Amino acid sequence: MTNQISASARTGLGGLTVARQPWICRTALLLLFLLMAVSFDSPALAQRGKYKTLGYRSCGTEQGACHQSDGVWWKGDPHFGTVQSLKRKKQRSVRIATAYGLAPGSYLKGNSKCAECHGEVVGGREGKNINTGVSCENCHGPAGPKGVGYYEVHQEGSVPKDPLSTARPGYQKALQVGMLQLRDTGIRAKTCVQCHQINDKKLLEADHPTGEGFDYVRAIRNQISKHWDYAVRPVDVDAGIFASAVAARPIPSFTVKVAAPAQVVAAAGVARTDTVFIYVDPEVPPWLNPGTNISISPFAPGLSNDAPVDSILIAVKNYIEYVHEQLRRGK
Repeated sequence: MTNQISASARTGLGGLTVARQPWICRTALLLLFLLMAVSFDSPALAQRGKYKTLGYRSCGTEQGACHQSDGVWWKGDPHFGTVQSLKRKKQRSVRIATAYGLAPGSYLKGNSKCAECHGEVVGGREGKNINTGVSCENCHGPAGPKGVGYYEVHQEGSVPKDPLSTARPGYQKALQVGMLQLRDTGIRAKTCVQCHQINDKKLLEADHPTGEGFDYVRAIRNQISKHWDYAVRPVDVDAGIFASAVAARPIPSFTVKVAAPAQVVAAAGVARTDTVFIYVDPEVPPWLNPGTNISISPFAPGLSNDAPVDSILIAVKNYIEYVHEQLRRGK
């Protein structure tokens, strides 16, 4: 490949940072303006900061409770382990948190930037460590405080025969006081991109992954839909809906400058005009047995020889993440 690198780039097991071109920046600003104009099309989205999280136990996820089946599903879903992932990759987590400006020991606190996406922060416990991964209220909206949020009102009325019916009085009342109508795929996609498309420039400059390449359709079909009470609809796995949500939350231009060994640049097969750095997390997961056997697809990005360098690096990053995910599943 003969692509020229005009600004620093950095990639890791979960991250890639590249300086974007000026026209992309202008487009990003325009899309951000449009997002400000249209993102709050739900009362719950517009007022989300008014409500408090009560915690997954309040949702009835335990034995014999109303959402027991959802609790069983959740404990087998990747969202359940998001806090443990932070703890397991402590070295990397602390490095990003410190670069962001957090004290090394505060990244697990409920009032930290990390907690916004990595765990459940129960109201009133923001100063405590988060111990529970992404749970019910992270996606459905905070249910409290009791008497203010949707905790009580969402229980009104009998369960309809049609699982897709939204006519139940309690459901409609809940939408006005904090609950998100996730059966509306547009609202669902906007909810997902809040964490699966990072656009905090400061956080990206701290080398946090952008979230680019997240396979929304695969996640819905193979994971999220397992706790629904209805069959997956074509609209549920419409990639275009998620793409629109992604476009409305553009990733800003950012640069992480890190010196790179000459051999790394040479291995990348590109001419050097600045620096290239490939970061490999030295903290090996404890479950990674050297004897583990997994099956992986070959690296076949389908890029032309004159593809932009950021496209090449994104393809490499996505493949590294794919291999890591296969290793995790094969533990």
